[in-house]
Amino acid sequence: MLTAYTLSFAGLLLLGGRIADYFGRKRMFVISLVGFAGASALGGLAQNSAMLFSARALQGAFAAIMAPAALSLLTVAFTERRRRAVPLPSTAASPAVAPPSGLILGGFLTEFASWRWTLLINVPIAIVAAVAASATSPRAGPRPTTGTTSPVR
Repeated sequence: MLTAYTLSFAGLLLLGGRIADYFGRKRMFVISLVGFAGASALGGLAQNSAMLFSARALQGAFAAIMAPAALSLLTVAFTERRRRAVPLPSTAASPAVAPPSGLILGGFLTEFASWRWTLLINVPIAIVAAVAASATSPRAGPRPTTGTTSPVR
């Protein structure tokens, strides 16, 4: 189950950044949050292992769009070097803090509720984040193109 998420996330991360650049960072961030919430709900309500593994792979795919879109939204929102001092290092530190926190929270949820809640807890959080992002984050549309399909030759 972990591998399904990790492989789809890592395999699609560069494509996710390109998709966010092409279709708009804010739009893709919100869409990926909603998609992540849907995939989490699907996994939490899974009736068999194939459904659970598919939902985890789908979560990874939406996370691969969400991560670069979120980072680029931060760089657009905080253009001054001094104002970037908090959000960018916090974003960089989250991969170190999230796994241990997730294990502790997941263990708590599994012990006192059900393993399904380790996935279902993402749904309200992602929906609240999507609504907040829609209402507050700056509009960051697609990057203007120069007429070539690839900036690097």
